Amino acid sequence: MKIHKVALANTVIGGSIYWIPSVFLHAIRGNEFSRRDEIFLTYFMPSLIAGILVLVYRWLKYWGISKRLFSISILLGIWILGPFFMFISASYTGGGFAQSGAWVRLLFGTLVFPITTFSMSVFDGTLYALLIITAVLILTSTFPQLLFIKGELK
Repeated sequence: MKIHKVALANTVIGGSIYWIPSVFLHAIRGNEFSRRDEIFLTYFMPSLIAGILVLVYRWLKYWGISKRLFSISILLGIWILGPFFMFISASYTGGGFAQSGAWVRLLFGTLVFPITTFSMSVFDGTLYALLIITAVLILTSTFPQLLFIKGELK
């Protein structure tokens, strides 16, 4: 039971940490959001999560969670929470929660999160960041030594 709580916490925290820079940038830039902002997010968001992986991987054995489970739970958090955070981002330009019926669309979008997260990230400017971090987390869950950290998968 403890492992499930830790994995759920990692899912929510990891997904939130990943999407918050996009929300802040959309809030600051609003309708002025540009290609330069997309490029910034493409490099910053995956780098943030990769940095967290490098720092946290060393302590996972004390938390009783495997590196594989940690990476996968963050990946799930990014994809599942994507529609929610992109709805927030879209609200700054008149979309998302600024429209009527947003909660119903968000509920449906979250239920089919792989399709929704992928398609919304195209319009949000985070598609490449999403694809990069997905590849990084799949690779590090399979081969944690890619982060130059010694240890075995549990």
